[in-house]
Amino acid sequence: MLQNLLAVRFGLTIHRETRQATVFALVVDKSGSKFKEDTDGGGNRLNTEIVSGKAVLTGTRESMEQLAGYISDKLGRVVWDKTGLRGVYEWDPEQLAGDNAPSMFTGLREQLGLRLESRKGPSEVLVIDHVGRPSEN
Repeated sequence: MLQNLLAVRFGLTIHRETRQATVFALVVDKSGSKFKEDTDGGGNRLNTEIVSGKAVLTGTRESMEQLAGYISDKLGRVVWDKTGLRGVYEWDPEQLAGDNAPSMFTGLREQLGLRLESRKGPSEVLVIDHVGRPSEN
């Protein structure tokens, strides 16, 4: 509905295309993963708390693909799941306080045993072909 409104009101025309871009690959660190597979069943949950200005992430029954999607949203860059871990997992990193709380990159490595590698790869982008002044009501 929103796309249709923008097309009618602003003459917006768009298309999607795949371009080479810098992406992140979520991989298991050399030290190995530091969370356990969740076999208890039940619903999934992903929660972020802000502790001393840093995000602390907890997850229950989350796949690595879901975690990669979450990280992608937070970083604004495509993140591929290349961990090879196919189950659902839970993690509850200890609460970090103070100014020494790690960045997402450090927290992933130290708390979950994962890391982000920068790579080049295909990424879908939205291309605006035309947009004009709004039409009158």
